[in-house]
Amino acid sequence: MVEYSLPADTGVNFTTGIDQAFVYVSGQVPIFIPLLLFSFFMIVLLGGYFAQQRRTGIGDSAQWFSIAGYLTSIAALMMLLVDNLIQLPTVIITLSVAFVGSLWFFFSRDK
Repeated sequence: MVEYSLPADTGVNFTTGIDQAFVYVSGQVPIFIPLLLFSFFMIVLLGGYFAQQRRTGIGDSAQWFSIAGYLTSIAALMMLLVDNLIQLPTVIITLSVAFVGSLWFFFSRDK
């Protein structure tokens, strides 16, 4: 059975800011930050696509994939500023997704 350490046992001071809570949780559950970024990516992707589809009648999936990739990369880069919050491979993956989204968007244009 997996045992987790309590915040009182680790000496983490949660009164210094919400970032310490995220650092503590990501230390205990390493998949937390990638899942948080994936959730953010999907919310932007699906929300933007369906909002555009509702307004114009057609949604551009390549456009919203690219936008969601860049916004997720910006969020990951901001998380990189906090020590021990996010790991470098996660940031590289988010930047790669943004790059692939840009290529898809660029090559999906008819003009």
